[in-house]
Amino acid sequence: MAFPVEMTNVTGVLLADGWHVVDWAVEGGELVSTFAFARFAFTSGGEAVQDGRSVVAGFSFCENRELIAGPLSSLLAVRSATAEQAEVRRARSRESAAVS
Repeated sequence: MAFPVEMTNVTGVLLADGWHVVDWAVEGGELVSTFAFARFAFTSGGEAVQDGRSVVAGFSFCENRELIAGPLSSLLAVRSATAEQAEVRRARSRESAAVS
């Protein structure tokens, strides 16, 4: 059994130091969570730094416009908006963009 979590609706991430609020951003004209999965590796000058360990599965998100990233093993839980809550957030974003 799986617990489906829509990544574009993630609002919070629980790490060892507590809950973090995930920023949302406009992507493809829609407001979405900045939470994402990807390979995790340190880089220098755009090149992966190899220290004898392989690149591992990881996550990233922005909080207060700062990137937080780490290995999936450090992710304890996520908080997600329901589809209805996410749509309300997106509708408000569209309305405020139309007013601007």
